[in-house]
Amino acid sequence: MTELLLEWVASAAVLILVVLLLRAALGKHIGAGMRYGLWAVVLVRLLMPVSFLAVTVPELPTWTPPEGMREESIYLLPVDSTPAEESDVRFAEDGRVKDPNSFGYARLEDEGRTVTRYAEKISPLELLGWIWAAGAVVMAAILIAANARFALRLRRVRRPLKEAGAPVPVYVAPALPSPCLSGLFRPAVYVTEEVAADPVMLRHVLAHELTHYGHRDHLWSVLRGAALAVHWWNPLVWLAAVCSRRLGRGRIEAPRRRGARSLRRDPAGPGHRQAEARRPAELRHHHDRRKAQPAGENPLRCLSTETACQRSSRSGVCTHFVGAGHVWTGEAR
Repeated sequence: MTELLLEWVASAAVLILVVLLLRAALGKHIGAGMRYGLWAVVLVRLLMPVSFLAVTVPELPTWTPPEGMREESIYLLPVDSTPAEESDVRFAEDGRVKDPNSFGYARLEDEGRTVTRYAEKISPLELLGWIWAAGAVVMAAILIAANARFALRLRRVRRPLKEAGAPVPVYVAPALPSPCLSGLFRPAVYVTEEVAADPVMLRHVLAHELTHYGHRDHLWSVLRGAALAVHWWNPLVWLAAVCSRRLGRGRIEAPRRRGARSLRRDPAGPGHRQAEARRPAELRHHHDRRKAQPAGENPLRCLSTETACQRSSRSGVCTHFVGAGHVWTGEAR
């Protein structure tokens, strides 16, 4: 089991480094689809400790933990303590223990004056495994609880936006700093009062959020959140999360910029041109509000106890969670 976990961690770390090197070396020569594919391979490996490939790539050198890490030297849960002269346990000079009691593990302590019985003993390697598992449970619980709370808050204040013409429900949520796509099994778009009041701005915001929906970014976000919960201690995984989230944001921003250029060339009627002329200033104001908040390079932006919709009311740290826990920024802005 230990060797399996070590191989899992090492191979995932190598894959992350390989993808990061490819990004740095080839840059824009790698298409967005290929980059998504590369990060998908990393994500699968992070979530699957067992490799189903006949050939392991990359080939990793085997590493055996030192004997001190594998030796059961950590005693847990003391249940009894007896003076050494009254104890039936005998300790030989070579370290062997003669113990008539089959329960637990006896240990000579207090400079040989006391025999303490412990219910269990484990190796340092096993202790690290328990710490890993406990951290993963705590991280997952924080994410799920925080996002469940956020989902309930949204349900209390939202109202449906009729005739939005979107494939998913659209709601207006008061005091929402920025629009977002939120939800796992029943995703929905949430917009601000300001956006809902302006048909032109609403059209562009819906196009943006529905592109996230079309890319299934809310599902990818849940999987990334699961990977972060499992590998909470690994800084490379947090770095991969940040980079993959930037990639998703880039896939949305590029078509939006192209769309904005085409709109400027659109020979629409005077009324539409006036509305479009008003739109850039309004959206710049909306965008500037976002830029005033912490940048997405912060790893916690990719996964934290809050969502983009909550950033202004708390410390500014953001992530989009999804569904039964917005779990990890499945929400898209």
